Amino acid sequence: MPPADPSEAMKTYFEKGDEKIGFVPHLLRAYAHDNAKLEAFAAFYSDLVLAPSGLSKLERGMIASSCPARTAATTV
Repeated sequence: MPPADPSEAMKTYFEKGDEKIGFVPHLLRAYAHDNAKLEAFAAFYSDLVLAPSGLSKLERGMIASSCPARTAATTV
């Protein structure tokens, strides 16, 4: 599916990712066809990674990157 026209917020989100790590992760590109889904995922990820918890930044990142893949695999 071709990417949808992202909102300004999502354009900025993609630009920050590209600036920080040099590319836009595939998981974000997978949601790029539907701006509403992309924004929902970005909100979920940000809350998971930035909300206060007893987890380290690394642990949070591992959870955030594995949960959507596991969910997709178990709902097919």
